[in-house]
Amino acid sequence: DVYKRQFYFLPPEGEKKLEDIAFDLSTKAHVLAASIHPILGKSISPLVKSMNCYYSNLIEGHYTHPRDIDRALRSDYETQPEKRNLQLEARSHIEVQGLISERSMDPVLCVDT
Repeated sequence: DVYKRQFYFLPPEGEKKLEDIAFDLSTKAHVLAASIHPILGKSISPLVKSMNCYYSNLIEGHYTHPRDIDRALRSDYETQPEKRNLQLEARSHIEVQGLISERSMDPVLCVDT
């Protein structure tokens, strides 16, 4: 059962070391995001979103080549149903990520503000 397997990835309760690492990572991400010039942020935002999509899908076992992701963003889809479905999934992922960024005031989520 997939739901039960997800709990294997959760750290034990009260695991202070992992909590400290997560807090440190979050803090550093905010510092980095705040240091990016808005013009640079706008220019790298599409690349970051595409890269995030690629790795997120890869973690889930869905291999969509970055070139296929870029093609999907231009509505240039594969004829093979399996590859086309992965492209549609990737495009949806990036579109949702964009909506989150638009609605967020969090500089880590909203690289392109």
